[in-house]
Amino acid sequence: MKKIDKTAKRIVDVFEEYLVKLNIHGFTIWPKIVEEIAGKDGGILAVDVALPYKQISFEITNRYIKLFEENEKEYSPFLLHEAFHVLLSRYTKIANDRFVSEREVEDEEETLVDELTHLFRQICK
Repeated sequence: MKKIDKTAKRIVDVFEEYLVKLNIHGFTIWPKIVEEIAGKDGGILAVDVALPYKQISFEITNRYIKLFEENEKEYSPFLLHEAFHVLLSRYTKIANDRFVSEREVEDEEETLVDELTHLFRQICK
């Protein structure tokens, strides 16, 4: 197994650990190593949650893999951020089915995920 494969596996493992800590169970994770995240300017990780199938498409850029290799502790919170997207996916789907723009929902979800990530890191110090 190549080093990058081991690192990618470790990234998925840490992501799964965060899901368990958030009491999120039963999802199948489909990791995919990519050069860049389509439609996310500068993004280094992305999740796309398929409900009700409980499947997660998890895109990991080569850039994130390198950063994670250099300093796992510093870059693990990015995985927590993505785990919060999974936590909120049901609510995001419901909101998108209402009369608001998809962009409004995405902006609010990003703000909430950032705040939750900060709070969770403070609690778990």
